[in-house]
Amino acid sequence: MDTLIAVGGFVEVITAWHSGLLAVTEKEVVAHTSRLAETLAQRYIVND
Repeated sequence: MDTLIAVGGFVEVITAWHSGLLAVTEKEVVAHTSRLAETLAQRYIVND
């Protein structure tokens, strides 16, 4: 899933999931994409 997000973004992951390419549940998609968003946020969002 990380590779799909890196190449095509969130829409690519959802498209792959809807087409059956990813054998994961809704909760797994949410958990994984949320984890990636948190990881990126830690790198790029600065607390004042």
